[in-house]
Amino acid sequence: AAGRHAEADTLHREAIELTGEIYGEQRPDQVRARGRYYDNLRRREMWAEAERQARAIVAWREAQLPEDDPQRATGVAYLAESWANLGRMAEADSVLAIAEAALSGSDGLPAAERQRVERARAMLGGDTR
Repeated sequence: AAGRHAEADTLHREAIELTGEIYGEQRPDQVRARGRYYDNLRRREMWAEAERQARAIVAWREAQLPEDDPQRATGVAYLAESWANLGRMAEADSVLAIAEAALSGSDGLPAAERQRVERARAMLGGDTR
């Protein structure tokens, strides 16, 4: 399966570029493409590039989503996950704690977003809060 993920790399990067050109950066299409690319990188354990994509996801969510949107908080789970795998545990734990606090009262979170937060917490050796 790793070979298939590697083959898809170019397609993911093209999708990010094209969605930006077609839809602009105001719409979520490009950040969704980044999320799919991030997941591909995660499966291949390419954490430095995953971190770069995570930063772009977080930046878009902070710029485009209302402050109380739970996806703003879950965006940092991308960062926490990549930082944990890069050995930057204190940074990962810090941003994940902020996300968990922001999400504590949010029931309407998509399952994939909640799982990302839970996976990041598990990587840091703690129970989900």
